[in-house]
Amino acid sequence: MIKFINYFRQSLVLKLIIIAGATLLISISTLVYFSTKHHKQKVMKEIMASADRLGNTIRLGTHYAMMLDSNDDINQIINNIAKQKE
Repeated sequence: MIKFINYFRQSLVLKLIIIAGATLLISISTLVYFSTKHHKQKVMKEIMASADRLGNTIRLGTHYAMMLDSNDDINQIINNIAKQKE
């Protein structure tokens, strides 16, 4: 009888540990998934905004140089852009 009670307690404790561990694992996995997804979207928005700003800067700089009909300035702008690592 005592062995049965000890076995039942150990079995119940083991089941609780497994259920709690599985719940914790699923919760953490879900949190990591949504956190990663949100971070990826945020980084993509920042990259798009940065590229848009750079494109507008280049467009405005070359437009002004073209309005002045300054081929040397246009060539210098293009060469400076080509030297950029990004």
